[in-house]
Amino acid sequence: MWQCIEITGASVFRDGAFHDESVYVIGDRFVSREAFFEHSRFDQIEIIDGSGLLLLPGLTDIHLHGAMSHDITDADEEGIYQLLRYEASIGVTQIVPATLTVSGEQLEAVFSVIGNIVRKGGLADAAWLAGLHMEGPYINVEKRGAQNPAYVKTASIEQFDHLNTLAADAVKIVSLAPETADALSFISELKDRVRLSLAHTTANYAEATAAFSAGASHVTHLYNAMPPFHHRDPGVIGAAFDAADVSVELIADGVHIHPAVIRATFQMFPGRVVLVSDSMRATGQGDGIFDLGGQQVTVRGNRAEIENVSIAGSVTNLFDCLRYAVSIGIPLEAAVYAASEYPASRIGILSEAGTVKPGRRASFILVDRDLNRQYVYVNGQRVSDKAEDALPR
Repeated sequence: MWQCIEITGASVFRDGAFHDESVYVIGDRFVSREAFFEHSRFDQIEIIDGSGLLLLPGLTDIHLHGAMSHDITDADEEGIYQLLRYEASIGVTQIVPATLTVSGEQLEAVFSVIGNIVRKGGLADAAWLAGLHMEGPYINVEKRGAQNPAYVKTASIEQFDHLNTLAADAVKIVSLAPETADALSFISELKDRVRLSLAHTTANYAEATAAFSAGASHVTHLYNAMPPFHHRDPGVIGAAFDAADVSVELIADGVHIHPAVIRATFQMFPGRVVLVSDSMRATGQGDGIFDLGGQQVTVRGNRAEIENVSIAGSVTNLFDCLRYAVSIGIPLEAAVYAASEYPASRIGILSEAGTVKPGRRASFILVDRDLNRQYVYVNGQRVSDKAEDALPR
């Protein structure tokens, strides 16, 4: 028997705007109204009254490391499943977790585990592991941030091919420093296979522009771990501004970026901002001392710091980043687009997820006008009511 759902009365986000219309689900997919009522195999319809609510597509986080004590680089399959369940429970229904600059042996273990999960097809009640973000080890040690300098290395197509094969060709994004040895040839060679992103870099405007000309088209956590936007040397930020096809990540957690800069960035890059969490294993765990790629991180409140006082990732999930962005004046439509449809399009999954359209996965969030979650559905199944009360333990 098929699970059949009709959601009425909600304001539905699709194609960058809200629409007053009903939404229909059969099984794990959104369907058209005609298909819903023509379907002859169902004998019971669940009707959800969404009056006064907003219906958002499940969010897509293309840069996170972990949460709830789990980290992707643990290479622990059950831990990754717990991470996927946690993300689903808060309305983040597609994720592209990021690796760290760790040893080659550890990377092989991580990519192998990811490959196993991808081949199995994931879990019905958990976020979709939609790919892998390779952040490092091809970075500039001078801008390493919380990355481990012991494992920084030169970009290697041979290593990438080996790791991507282990991961069942799941790599969607590679973040690297374009000014380092072999980086431009790496970008040129792989530009049609994966999205290349500038990160942890000292690149000036000319070097960043050369990378974009070679095929890079994304910037990892804009402003962080790169030269500032200077009026005589605009660096990566200025080069990205001038390259119309380049998307930029923004960590809107109230720690990494000043609210005025977040507002300015949405105006500088209209329709090109991707909200990300960059969350680490401490997310959802409160204050304490945690591990990040073999380095000690201290968490106090909403701030995570490594021993050299560098910010070490975030302890905020993407849904809360979305809420924060709206709270500081980002228009609701722009913020939702930056956390759902746009990131899904940048990793090539919009035909499958990230939007409320017939044929796509029926993963969505019903929220009130203050962006408090009411229901979360993943693949047509309700995974939580008031999701804060249903987090994995």
